[in-house]
Amino acid sequence: MLENRKLIIALLCVNALLTLVLIFSTFQVQPTETKIEYTEDPLAGLRNDIIVTMLQDSIELAIKGYYHSSDSFSVEIDPYRTEILDLQNLGKGVSHGFLVKVKVTPYTGTNQQLGEDHLTFQITSGNIKLIKFQHIQDFPIPNTLE
Repeated sequence: MLENRKLIIALLCVNALLTLVLIFSTFQVQPTETKIEYTEDPLAGLRNDIIVTMLQDSIELAIKGYYHSSDSFSVEIDPYRTEILDLQNLGKGVSHGFLVKVKVTPYTGTNQQLGEDHLTFQITSGNIKLIKFQHIQDFPIPNTLE
């Protein structure tokens, strides 16, 4: 009977050790979170510059028409003060078309900002058409320019 008792105690100890090993091994094998690194598209800035350059004449025409450049100051448009807000593909048929929404901050020759405007253009087969002109806000003009 003593021999059976020793055997049962030995089996219980082995069982307890195996249980501890299983518990600790499951905690260590938990999967870690994978980190996804975002890399910027090196051509994104270049694409935006190309679009703004292509639209520059149309932007300038619309802005100068709105602000009615007077003799006391001239309205200037700088591509670096033009930002693309939205770009949509109109469809992938025979002729591609795009809608481009830009934010423009025109200024005077003395670098005084005049306002903020949002312009939406439709580009199809080399044609550029102003779809929407939205004047967002005016900035105060100094008395020396009025």
